[in-house]
Amino acid sequence: MSNLERNRTVDKDIYSNGNDSSFPKESHKKIISIIQKYLPLPTQVSILDVGCANGSFLLLLSKMLPNHDFQMTGIDLHPNLLEIAKKNINGIHTIISPIEELKSDIGLFDVITCLGTFSVFDDFKLPFTKLYNLMAKKGLLIIFTEFNEFPIDVIVRYKDAQNESAKFESGWNIFSKYSVEKILQDYPDLTYQWVDFKMPFSLKKQADHMRSWTIKTESDNFQQVNGAQQLVNQSILYLIKE
Repeated sequence: MSNLERNRTVDKDIYSNGNDSSFPKESHKKIISIIQKYLPLPTQVSILDVGCANGSFLLLLSKMLPNHDFQMTGIDLHPNLLEIAKKNINGIHTIISPIEELKSDIGLFDVITCLGTFSVFDDFKLPFTKLYNLMAKKGLLIIFTEFNEFPIDVIVRYKDAQNESAKFESGWNIFSKYSVEKILQDYPDLTYQWVDFKMPFSLKKQADHMRSWTIKTESDNFQQVNGAQQLVNQSILYLIKE
């Protein structure tokens, strides 16, 4: 599958509106709390956000942890979103590239985040290995996406049936925690932990049917669902390189 086909239309449309930091995502706040525990003292930190879109996560990070000197790099496939990121964040370095083509000469990073991006890949190990190679010693890697508690990996293709020119796109793929942990066995210098994420409040349906909303179920008052009839269950996987 080409990079263009893997480049979700919905992402470009959503994040082209500019600075959305006035309504930060609950997942972003949770992830920043993990980073804060990892960086308890003010320090200079190099951070790479893969799939950064308009830079909303990095902007929120700088606001929530203002005493840290973050050297920020953002990577995305949408040039217009990276232009928005540069307007929102002073000094950010931006790169237009798919994960698989990232060059090692961009440096090693103390913190790498990849939030809501892994679900576009059919294979977990290839992009994961690329990010692993960009981790500094004692570096932190955070992956936030849909993970399956059951040992089942799921590949999803979808398109907007109302748009006659629409093509099937990737996204919302689900890797099982079982498969991921088998891959991690090949990286003995990594320690990792899972943190399951649950929405703490309701989300309404939006015009885009692939934007998740919440319903009440027997086990969850705010279960996320989407227009592909998926129950969306997300986790934070964070890893530290020894």
